[in-house]
Amino acid sequence: MNLTDICCNLEHAKRFKELGLFDDSVFVWFRDINGYRVESRGIVLKILQGLIENGRQVKTDDIYPAPTSDEILMVLPTYVNRDGKNYYFCMMKEGGVGTGILEYDYLELLLNFFDQKRLLREITQFLLNQKNPNTLSKILLYLIDNKLVKVEEVKG
Repeated sequence: MNLTDICCNLEHAKRFKELGLFDDSVFVWFRDINGYRVESRGIVLKILQGLIENGRQVKTDDIYPAPTSDEILMVLPTYVNRDGKNYYFCMMKEGGVGTGILEYDYLELLLNFFDQKRLLREITQFLLNQKNPNTLSKILLYLIDNKLVKVEEVKG
C-alpha cells in the first residue's frame, strides 16, 4: 500500500496547513527533487536536521500535514447545529481497527449539507472503501468553510 492511499491529498493538506490543523500528523507531504511525496514526519525531520548540520539552507514552506483517516476522524465533531437542529455524526467501528461503517444519520447530514448528485458518488466510494481520507478531509473542510465548525474546536 502506498502512503498516499492512507493520507489526505496534497490540496487538502495545503488547506489544513493554512488553517493550522494537524501540525502533529504522523505523515507529511513534502517536496524533494522528484516532486511531492508522502513520508513519515520523523523521517522528514531527520533529513532536514542532516541538511542543516551540513550547512545547507532549509525551507519548510513545502511541508504539509498529511493526516490519515483515523487522525481526521479523531477531530470530526460528534454533531453540528444548523438552524437550531443538531445533526449527529454516527461513525462506528466494526470488526476492529481499520474498518468503519457510515450510519444513516451521517448520510442524512451529508446529503443535507452537500450537493446530493455530486457527493452521492463520493459517499458510495467512501462506503466501499470504508474510510477514504480524501472524503473525510473534504467533509471536515466543508464544515469549517461553511462555519458549521470552528477551527479552534477542531484543534481542541
